[in-house]
Amino acid sequence: EEVITRRTPWVNRRMPPGVLMEKVGRVKYISPDVLEAMPRGRGQYKTVHLFLVPREINDAELEEEYRRRNMVAADPYSLIAINQRDVYLSNPYENATRWQGEDGEWYALVFRFNGYFPYVGVLKVAGPWPANCRFAGVVRKGRES
Repeated sequence: EEVITRRTPWVNRRMPPGVLMEKVGRVKYISPDVLEAMPRGRGQYKTVHLFLVPREINDAELEEEYRRRNMVAADPYSLIAINQRDVYLSNPYENATRWQGEDGEWYALVFRFNGYFPYVGVLKVAGPWPANCRFAGVVRKGRES
């Protein structure tokens, strides 16, 4: 299994999510409420691993994929940082991370390239994840590089 590993540049976690998204440089599909509740994460630098799941997958199965790899989902700010540095990272496979809101629902940050232009989505997860998505993870606390 191929895993892509990227070290983030310095991440400014004090920047409000709306301001950060204006700097992404992609077409945006954003739910404003989801964006404002997006977690910022901690730490200035992270090592993010992108693993491919070649089939459609639901959230329970995705949680097991993370657990099997001794990972947790990468925070959105870290995923934004590596996609800003490498605009082709979402081509040919989209890359994503997710978080569970206070309401118990799942939300996602997704980077895609549709063949014409790159775009980013911040939205509520509404069904299974598509096949051939690379999921962003970091090694569980205490084992991160």
